Amino acid sequence: MAGYSGKSRKNAGNGEVQAGSPPAARPKGRGLLLLTLVISFGLLVAGLITPALHVTSFAFLHDEVTILGSIEALRGDGQFFLAALIFVVSIAFPVVKISLALVLALSFSPDSRWSHWIANALSELARWSMTDVFILAVVVMVIDARLINSANLMPGAYYFAAGIILSSTAVHILRGSLKRHARANAIGT
Repeated sequence: MAGYSGKSRKNAGNGEVQAGSPPAARPKGRGLLLLTLVISFGLLVAGLITPALHVTSFAFLHDEVTILGSIEALRGDGQFFLAALIFVVSIAFPVVKISLALVLALSFSPDSRWSHWIANALSELARWSMTDVFILAVVVMVIDARLINSANLMPGAYYFAAGIILSSTAVHILRGSLKRHARANAIGT
């Protein structure tokens, strides 16, 4: 903030001296940002445990598949690489992304190189957040291409996609807040 020296300032109303940070030290809408991240985490968890795919075989065999269930099924079938890949893309990466964004939002330090580096890295990595949703869509198309099977997306897929989109949006907002604050400091010095 222009003119802020980091020292105490006087309250204009009664002359009291107050210690503290300048008003711009926290991102605008910080509460909304934190709420967005918490909601995105909840949607992510709901997407992992709620059936994401309904598969029909021979018109009478039905199965509902969750993302967590599919990872376990792949592991049980000995497909360890594929299970690990889906785990990393669908669970580990989104949880780490949301956790780092929450830490960054709670400890907002616009003058820290670390904060800017993390925000930029999260923003760049957010481009890959929809990879697993895309893979799920491809699986549905492949299954539907067979004559004896059909597959339909279920609420879990939509919860999961919404959680990913919401968390990516929050990361971009956080990165923008850091950039705006850095520009304001550069102008004020």
